[in-house]
Amino acid sequence: MIIARELVDRQPGVSSLRNRIDNLENYERDLPKAIREDKYRCRLEMAKRMKPDVLRLMGMRNSLAVKQGCASYVDLVLHTDEVDKSKLVTLLNEHLKKNLVKARELVKRYNMSFESWFEDLKRISDAQDDYDVTGLIDRLLGVLGWNVICSGFHDGTLTRSLGLVLPRLRKRHKGLGFPGSPAVPQVCANRPSHPA
Repeated sequence: MIIARELVDRQPGVSSLRNRIDNLENYERDLPKAIREDKYRCRLEMAKRMKPDVLRLMGMRNSLAVKQGCASYVDLVLHTDEVDKSKLVTLLNEHLKKNLVKARELVKRYNMSFESWFEDLKRISDAQDDYDVTGLIDRLLGVLGWNVICSGFHDGTLTRSLGLVLPRLRKRHKGLGFPGSPAVPQVCANRPSHPA
């Protein structure tokens, strides 16, 4: 079955369409400035523009999976990832049963909508975009007990490594609370030196 999945995923038409969908610039072209400046409207418009390609990709994958002997592409993926479909459906239904009521209460209490759920959560939360990344990393290393290990990095290796990773995380996951401005953290800068 793994080979069947590879045959589907690596089929030239599927690969080409996936690459097109992954490149958001294909859908940002000609967006009016007013829409580009409004994150919610921008995402909504891009989703509308992507929809035909996504549906076409789903159709291509399904038809190729059926040719490989599966009921659908989803069944092929679940089988190759060794996921029991009935257990997955049961877990999802239990999760929805337990949490959908809470989500609806939040929507009602804070005048939110499911369409703009994540933007609305940002609006009602106290998340900060300007916290001290270096301080947070320092605290994390301390909680993990790595501050002693960190003290041995006098040459700045760990600091440089984290300095390469964190700006990428910030850029990719800005919506998760990482500040937008790249800065190289000085994680080990204030650690006392220990003799070797």
